[in-house]
Amino acid sequence: MVAVGVSIQTRVAMVAATIVATAAIGVALGVSSAISPFLAVGGGIPNGGGGGAPNPASIVSVGNQFVRGNANDDEFVDIGDAVYIINHIFLGSQAPLCMDAADVNDTGKVDISDPIYLISAKFLGGPNIPPPYPALGVDVTPDTLGCKPLPTGILWVSVGNLPVSQSVIVGTQNFEAAQLVFDASASVDSVAVTGLAVRVGATGALPNVFGDIELFDGMTKILTNPGAPNCSGFTCAWSLLTPSGTPWVVPSGTVKVIRVVGDVSTTAGPGSFAVSIQPGDVMARGVQGGTVDVNYGQMTGNTMSLAQAGALTIAGLTQNHPAGLLPGNTNGLEVGVFRLTAIREPIRVEKIYLSADSIRPIQPNGSQASALNQVRAIHLYDGATRLTPAGGVIPTSTNQLDRATVLIDLTNNPIVVPLTGAKDITVKVDTNSVSRYPFPSIGAPGQGFRFSIAVSSDVSAVGEWSATRLDTSSVTLSGASLNGFTVYVSVPTVTTNGDLGANKLVSGILAAGSNKELYRFKVAADSAGDVYLFQVGFMVSQQKATLTNPKLKIDGTQYAATTSVDVLVMARTQNRRDSVFHLWFTSDGNAPTATTVSPYRIAAGASKIVSLYGDVACWTDTGCGTANGNGTMELSFLGDDSFPATYPDGALQLSAKTPQNKNRFIWGDMSISGPLGVASGTATIAEQWTNGYRVRSGAGATSKLNATTTDVTFTYP
Repeated sequence: MVAVGVSIQTRVAMVAATIVATAAIGVALGVSSAISPFLAVGGGIPNGGGGGAPNPASIVSVGNQFVRGNANDDEFVDIGDAVYIINHIFLGSQAPLCMDAADVNDTGKVDISDPIYLISAKFLGGPNIPPPYPALGVDVTPDTLGCKPLPTGILWVSVGNLPVSQSVIVGTQNFEAAQLVFDASASVDSVAVTGLAVRVGATGALPNVFGDIELFDGMTKILTNPGAPNCSGFTCAWSLLTPSGTPWVVPSGTVKVIRVVGDVSTTAGPGSFAVSIQPGDVMARGVQGGTVDVNYGQMTGNTMSLAQAGALTIAGLTQNHPAGLLPGNTNGLEVGVFRLTAIREPIRVEKIYLSADSIRPIQPNGSQASALNQVRAIHLYDGATRLTPAGGVIPTSTNQLDRATVLIDLTNNPIVVPLTGAKDITVKVDTNSVSRYPFPSIGAPGQGFRFSIAVSSDVSAVGEWSATRLDTSSVTLSGASLNGFTVYVSVPTVTTNGDLGANKLVSGILAAGSNKELYRFKVAADSAGDVYLFQVGFMVSQQKATLTNPKLKIDGTQYAATTSVDVLVMARTQNRRDSVFHLWFTSDGNAPTATTVSPYRIAAGASKIVSLYGDVACWTDTGCGTANGNGTMELSFLGDDSFPATYPDGALQLSAKTPQNKNRFIWGDMSISGPLGVASGTATIAEQWTNGYRVRSGAGATSKLNATTTDVTFTYP
């Protein structure tokens, strides 16, 4: 009897003491001493006593069949079953799956006498355990106990529709060829998958085209192949087992999508293959020991075609590197990006022949000058990683018509283009000196260059997986050209009024009068050399208003005024007049003469803010005034929309062509005259001047100077 009011732990201890006492009595009587070491280690005895009956190899209960004494439903009848019964009786742990099995003494009930009877039978030579024991059987003694029916598992297995049919390169590793769908959504019991056969059928290729197959649940490996496949004809079956030897479980009510991953043989010939399964390929059981009804849906996956090599596409990215001007004798100037995209396999690019076209062909001594004359070295970068040698690649090729080609040999440091994502390669240059004073340099000012990869044969590349060298049909050039850049000794940057920030002249109301400030702009010279200004142009739209006597001032000093021939009436309506004013820089700041024209010098690395002043008044013949409305004036700085017909050219020659709406902003790099400070008349006719086309502008010099920019509007009586 167990005392009432005693704690559960005490009860268990008392029962345990009873069991031990029973065992001790047996030892005292000399019946058996086998239990002592067993109790010491707490382990199972696979072949205990009890009438000399060994434990069967497998005595897990099935349906209403059971082995008496196997209360925990494992493969042994041992001390573990006695402990299992005690835990259930006194600690409320899980009930035995088969209560009949826990009724060790076959009394029709489960109580403390059953674990005592089990210990006595197994270890103390007591009476044998009643049947069914030691083999599976049914209870021939009527009672109310029984075995719970084992749940039945239901599993549908099919090959999914992903990945889609595609080409795959021979030698590709870790290729996902199919997805298997394990559907246990209708299963009462979770399903333990213990093994699986995956079949690979080849067409026109070697039988064992896809091997070393492994199955992944997400990124977790769940099944792997233990050896070679079983091949018959062009189909090979791979038997897969769980890596740890424990089953892989599909929980009841869920669907698992499993990736079939393997390696494509390097010796596979042309053809295709597909992954499939057949009825009987899946080995599974219920997690609770029941059977599983395995059904099969779609049993063949999409076809994967074998290709002998990958492909490469190259495109030029120009949006972040617009065509522009570059200073000479300067290092590390970015001129564009080539985007490389691999198809079917990673591609290793070993050589690129880079072509250069001249922006403006120059023919000194009757022969075509190479566009590469302006480039001292070429550098390629993968992000911040340099691909070319520290000093860059020095152009050494000879000119061919109007194109020059230079070899970029990357064999020792190839560009590896991944299969996923593109590889952007930045092109930088070091420019040569382009001065023509006092002696001609290698480069010619104003010539310019444009890089491209001209033909597919200019690229030497190899497939990383197939080890096959790409032929010209496998290299696609999709606009593989960069923008053009023109090189001068130095180049200006013009910041118009709207981008001057705190120095900006703000639109507003302006009283009529003389010497009014109307516009501001800034000109900066590159650190490579000085920049000279010859002419600045403005568009002035006047509504019931007039502008006269325009002039430019720098640091309060007047340096430029209009010429008598440069006030051009472009359009005139009843109350509106659009005029273009061109202002030349002179030595005295007044209207230019043959002896006073003097380009303004901005020193290398320096900048100047220039202000436009003028006299404003009502346009009297339009009735300007309070009774007839106020006048308005819009001012725009003028750039240029194309290169001059000839450049560099003489400043006076360029200015003479302004009626054709060309050459509004005229500047020079003094590549012939040199830094003379105040240029002579000869300097203005020397071929060292050009217009505002492609001059850098905008906040941070990130854009180009527009042909027209309306920035400032004034209203005045």
